[in-house]
Amino acid sequence: MKFNNIECINCKYKDWDCKNCFLNIKKWDNINLTLFFIMTRQCNYRCNYCAIDFSDNALSYQTIDDYIKFIQINRDKINELRIEFFWWEPLLEFEKIKYIVKKTKILNISRYSIVTNWELLSPDKIIFFNNNNFDIIFSVALHSLWILSRKELFNNNLKNFLINFIIEPWKESYMYEIFKKLIKIWFRKFSLIAIRYTKKRAIENLKNLDILLNKIKKINDWLKGHNINLGLFTWKNNDDIDNWIWKNDFEIVFDYDGNMYADYEVELYILRDLVSKNIFNLDDIFLWNINTDKNIDIYNLLKIRNIIKPHFYLNNIWNYLNIQENDIALWKVMSKYNINK
Repeated sequence: MKFNNIECINCKYKDWDCKNCFLNIKKWDNINLTLFFIMTRQCNYRCNYCAIDFSDNALSYQTIDDYIKFIQINRDKINELRIEFFWWEPLLEFEKIKYIVKKTKILNISRYSIVTNWELLSPDKIIFFNNNNFDIIFSVALHSLWILSRKELFNNNLKNFLINFIIEPWKESYMYEIFKKLIKIWFRKFSLIAIRYTKKRAIENLKNLDILLNKIKKINDWLKGHNINLGLFTWKNNDDIDNWIWKNDFEIVFDYDGNMYADYEVELYILRDLVSKNIFNLDDIFLWNINTDKNIDIYNLLKIRNIIKPHFYLNNIWNYLNIQENDIALWKVMSKYNINK
């Protein structure tokens, strides 16, 4: 959504994405919204690259009903509406996911999606996701190796699958073997995500990453030569992933406790426990609690969101964590493999 392509002089954002511009906009149609349902604070894995906290808290049916009421009373004010089941491991609450889909399907949801580590996947779940037009994003790391022996889950069943391919230092050779097996199973969309390859790591790590990406590129080139399209995205062209999944304008997190959070980049929500509270506190992006007012108007909610937005750019968090500075060597390696360009 664009409004006359006017860039605000007070910030780097344009039109609706700036608090000053947004609050002055009189035209409210064509609002696009993604709602992230946090189903549980539990996960069946404890990956060493994962920075989030864990608890036994989970989304209750009562809170789900309250969220659905919010969607119902505001649906006619939203153009494109997407629902994503996100983080920790949502498949632990699969029955509640089915409940949400059943209750919201009549509300003209543009797309459903789920991010999962896929261990709890089963044929009946795949049928459910396919029947309801889900985008499925799998996070694949070394712990996913066992799934490669369960080809019956995927044969002739693949629709709208993307692999978040997690690459960690010292594990490159294993990941190459996993990558080849995933290709044989017929996965075709990958996002290559290198983790913790900083200047503090040994140069050998970066060499190994370079070798791995070069091998993957050769597979990609061979497949292209045989008219097989491999949707392969490196860090430098993740915009392509956004185009494939869905480009939204606004994002709101529905947490298990009824709290609603402004979420401009999903990483804000994930990284909150790594960042000093004087830099970023989850309370600082709090919008509303659904129990306070179940009839909260979406326009008022988005105004609150845009008032607090300029104070919490994602780049501030990256700078605090010193990631950008340390990852210069990683960016140099990744930028060599802008594979789809």
